[in-house]
Amino acid sequence: MDSLVDRNHTVVSRFILLGLTDDPILRVILFVIILCIYLVTIFGNLSTIILIKISSQLHHPMYFFLSHLAFADTGYSSSVTPNMLVNFLMESNTISYLGCAIQLSSVVFFGSTECFLLAVMAYDRFVAICNPLLYSVKMSTQVLIVIAVSYIYILITILKMNSTEGRHKAFSTCTSHLIVVTLFYGTVTFIYVMPKSSSSADQNKVILFVIILCIYLVTIFGNLSTIILIRISSQLHHPMYFFLSHLAFADTGYSSCVTPNMLVNFFMELNTISYLGCAIQLSSVVFFGSTECFLLAVMAYDRFVAICNPLLYSAKMSTQVCAQLLLVAYTASFLNTFSQTVCFHSLFFCGPNQVNHFFCDYAPLVELSCSDTSIPVVVSSFSAGSIVMVTVIVIAVSYIYILITILKMNSTEGRHKAFSTCTSHLTVVTLFYGTVTFIYVMPKSSSSADQNKVVSVFYMVVIPMLNPLIYSLRNNEIKGALKRNLGRKRFSY
Repeated sequence: MDSLVDRNHTVVSRFILLGLTDDPILRVILFVIILCIYLVTIFGNLSTIILIKISSQLHHPMYFFLSHLAFADTGYSSSVTPNMLVNFLMESNTISYLGCAIQLSSVVFFGSTECFLLAVMAYDRFVAICNPLLYSVKMSTQVLIVIAVSYIYILITILKMNSTEGRHKAFSTCTSHLIVVTLFYGTVTFIYVMPKSSSSADQNKVILFVIILCIYLVTIFGNLSTIILIRISSQLHHPMYFFLSHLAFADTGYSSCVTPNMLVNFFMELNTISYLGCAIQLSSVVFFGSTECFLLAVMAYDRFVAICNPLLYSAKMSTQVCAQLLLVAYTASFLNTFSQTVCFHSLFFCGPNQVNHFFCDYAPLVELSCSDTSIPVVVSSFSAGSIVMVTVIVIAVSYIYILITILKMNSTEGRHKAFSTCTSHLTVVTLFYGTVTFIYVMPKSSSSADQNKVVSVFYMVVIPMLNPLIYSLRNNEIKGALKRNLGRKRFSY
C-alpha cells in the first residue's frame, strides 16, 4: 500500500519563482534599477576590501571587521540578485532543486555572518570607547558579544564625559555602525519576528509608509541643507550655486505637494481630497514642476557660458542677469500654472469621483469629467508641451556647444575638468526628463495607469531626494564648504 502511495507522488525537481511582478514594462524598469544597485554594491564593497588591504593606516580591528562585512554583503547580495536579474528577462522563472538548496544555504550563511560581524563590531566600539588603554590587548583576538550590552556601556561612558567635543567624537565613531545595525535588524525583525496579519496589503502599506517617510525626511533635510550651505558659504556665491539653491527649493516644494498627503492616506480607509484641495495640489505640482524645468535649462546655459565663454562669464552671468533669468523662470511657471488651473476649473464633474492616481494629476481628472474636454486638453497640452520643448532645446543646444568646445581642448586634464562640472547637472536632467517622457510622451497601453503611478513616485518622491545627493557627492566645492562649516562649528564648541 505504501509503495502504491509513493508511486502516485510526483518528485519535484524544479521550483517556479513568482517574482515581483508580471508587468513586462515594470520588469524592465526593475531590471535596470536593481542592476544599477547591484553594480554599485559590488563596486563599493570590493573597493572597500581592496582599500583596507592596501592602506596600512587602515590596518586596525574596526576596518579588519569592516572588510569582512563588505565581503559578507557582497556574498549576501550575489546569492539572490544575479538570478533575480536573469528571471526579469525570462518568461518562466524556474530554479532547480539543487540551485534552490545552494541559494538558501548561501543566504543563511552570509546573513548569519553579517549578524555576528555586526555584534563583533559593536564590541570593538565598546572596547575602543570604554577601555581605550586596553584596546590593543583586548582586540588581539576575535570576541563575540551582544550588541545591546555593548551600546549600553558605550552610552553610559559617553554620558559620563565632561567634554562636549569628546562626547561628539566618541559617538561619531559609532554612527555608521548603528545605522547599519538598525537597517539590517529592522528589516529582519519586520520579516521574521513581527506577527503576521491576515492582510498582506496592510503590511505593504506599512512598508511603503516607512520607505516614503524616510525618503521624504532625507529630501527635506538634504535640500534645506543645500540652501542654507549656499547662503552661509561665501565661496559658493556663484551663479551655478545660486540656481542650485533655487532648484533645491523647487525640489522641496515639488515633493511637499504630494508626499505628506500620500503618507496620511496610508492610514486612512477612504483616501479623499476636497475639490479645493485637489486644485491647490494640482497647481502646486505644475508650478514647482515647471520651475524645475526652467531652472535645469538655465543651469545648462550657465555651464555653456562657463565652458564656451569663460572670459565673458562674469559679464554674461552677472547678478542682474541671474536675477532676470530667475524672474523669467518663475513668471513662466506661474503662467503655465494659471493656464492649467483655468483648464481644471473648466471641467465639470457630475459622476464618478475616484481618481486613478495617488495625487490630483490632470490626465486622470480629465477622464472623470462629464463636460467636453477637447479645448481644456488642447490648451493644457500646448502650455505644458511648450515649456518642455523650449527647455529641452535650450539644454540640448547648450550641451552640443559644450561638447564641441571640450573636444577642441588639447589638454586631457582640461577636458576632464570641464566635463566634470557638467556631470551632476546631466545626471539630474536625464533622471527628470527621462521619467517625464515615460509618463507624458510614450504611447499608452492598457496597463499604463499603474505604470505611471510607479514612475510618478520616482520623479515626485525619489528624484527630489537624489538631486542634493548627486550635487553634493560630485561637487568638491560643496563638500569643501560643508567640511569648513562643520569644522568651524566644532571649533566653536
